[in-house]
Amino acid sequence: MQKKGKIMKREVDTAIARKPLLISCLGGLTLLGLSLSLSSAAALSEVEPNENAIEANALPLKQPIYGQLYSELDQDYFIYESAKGGPRSLNGYFQCSNSQGSSPSVIAGYLIRIFSPAGLQASYTITEALCTNTFGFVMSTTKPGRYTIAISTPAQSHQDTVVPPPGYSGLGYVLALGSRSVTTGFCPPGKNPTKVPIPATPAACGRTWLEFCHPFVWQCQ
Repeated sequence: MQKKGKIMKREVDTAIARKPLLISCLGGLTLLGLSLSLSSAAALSEVEPNENAIEANALPLKQPIYGQLYSELDQDYFIYESAKGGPRSLNGYFQCSNSQGSSPSVIAGYLIRIFSPAGLQASYTITEALCTNTFGFVMSTTKPGRYTIAISTPAQSHQDTVVPPPGYSGLGYVLALGSRSVTTGFCPPGKNPTKVPIPATPAACGRTWLEFCHPFVWQCQ
């Protein structure tokens, strides 16, 4: 996978992040989905993050969406900077996936937390032993400021990116955790996460993130 973009290191004043690597995610939002990319910190100079993040629900198509994907040893989290107030929300989903053929992944104990500028808004602990569960969420953005989705894992994690297949919109990326991963996405204005059944395709497991041995996927409809 070709890697591009900018990486920098700066202090982040939150309860869950101290001096993480900042990975700027500037993707083109189209009906075919959002392609995000990463790059090597050693090869690139530091740049300042964009301070005027666009409110997702006011975002026209083909305009950039701004977010920041951070990573620490046992946490991956997406930071969304909201520059506007008002009764808005970000609809999205988490979909656990298996990237090692048809062998199930053990994900019990993973903790997912959603933070608003006022603090912790919601939390969910995965209790299933195997990677078979997907669930949606709605994150209210009624106040300007920083919104955080944090995934705490039992082991050291890293991140990767994906290009959503045709029909997917919004922000999509994979938080790859060894042999397991969690796909996260936001739906654009007027769309909501919807479970869509897919045929079982064991031979294709791990080939694409749409075919990770699941009886359904989340789509924005």
